[in-house]
Amino acid sequence: MQPLVITQVDSLYVAMLTDSHRRPQAIRALSARERIEGIYLARIQRVLPNLQAAFVEMGPEESAYLPLAERGGAAYMPKGQELLLVQVAKEASKDKHCVVKSGISLVKSHLALNFFPLGRESDRGELRFSYSAKLPKEFKAWLKIHMEAPLTTLYQGAASGRPQAELIFRTSLQERQKEEILLLLTAQWEELLAEMDQLLLWAKTRLCPGCLRPAPLPVDSLLAGFSPDEYTEIVTDLPSIYDYLGQTASGMAKRRLYNDETYALEKLYSLRLALDRAVEKRVWLPSGAYLLIEHTEALTVIDVNSGRNISKKGGERAFLDINLEAAKECGRQWRIRNLSGIILIDFINMPDETQKKELLDFLGALAKKDPTPCYVAGLSHLGLVEMTRKRIFNPLRTYWKHSES
Repeated sequence: MQPLVITQVDSLYVAMLTDSHRRPQAIRALSARERIEGIYLARIQRVLPNLQAAFVEMGPEESAYLPLAERGGAAYMPKGQELLLVQVAKEASKDKHCVVKSGISLVKSHLALNFFPLGRESDRGELRFSYSAKLPKEFKAWLKIHMEAPLTTLYQGAASGRPQAELIFRTSLQERQKEEILLLLTAQWEELLAEMDQLLLWAKTRLCPGCLRPAPLPVDSLLAGFSPDEYTEIVTDLPSIYDYLGQTASGMAKRRLYNDETYALEKLYSLRLALDRAVEKRVWLPSGAYLLIEHTEALTVIDVNSGRNISKKGGERAFLDINLEAAKECGRQWRIRNLSGIILIDFINMPDETQKKELLDFLGALAKKDPTPCYVAGLSHLGLVEMTRKRIFNPLRTYWKHSES
């Protein structure tokens, strides 16, 4: 296994995983101007009861889409031009507005707080608890007995009733000794409550829309594209990300700060070249065959061509070998390019049903290894492999254009 590299290239944060030859195996890129999880004070522009949604103004000439069903629908929406707290859930893309939510999330290394300013008045002061599914049952029981009551007392002790909220105990807690957990969680809980109270105060006293808290460093979003067992350590040349990794659950992996001023981390791993190649249409394979990757509004099409492969005269087995090689490269490309939605792959035609099954099984095994949910549906009547990959972030091509250098 190799290290996971995180650095900044122009206006992008880039995380890249390579093989032993430093050939990219997966890339995740996010804009340094990304606003996901940023918290805003927004003004109601228009309520759409039939869609259980509303449009809100986040700033000068900037609107966002707010689904309402998450907190009981339009019956709990402030009327007219009132202001409310929202948090960015999804960036704008093409002709679509960015999506915001009315439930606000605040995160610390061991705790996460979700609170709901638009909740019912009768639910004010209610605090619910949730636990990471990775925490052992015995540890969850211990937390329930020893932590829920004191944390609830702190939450409900405010003079003005706080909104309904949910407190989540995170996986990183299991790394701590029980003797230190009470003081540690109490301190983090008080920090979260202070942040929440400040946001609620600003919502009451400010008179115009705007950003209240910018988006945090997108470290967790970058890491979401990788499984922890895929890399040995996280290497970065950005002190802010190195410090963040040490303070959060993301830092459970080994981290290293790269500080060689004579040769930048970006150049050591040829990141610009990797990004350039990741947006090219044609991808050559070692055998001489190639993939042609085309994007449309509705789907992505990958065409497999035998190209300069000299073994194509070797019969049906040669075609299977090319298709298996192409399938492996497809699995690499959809992670490098962050392809999502419907993906159609046009492999070289093989009449043998056994070989078709072998190819589909191989492609399905690659999909199961992907941290992003993938589903291989099978062959269509036209002989195209149909599959889907969940859209979590925008594809790489929306962030990076082929550089001229």
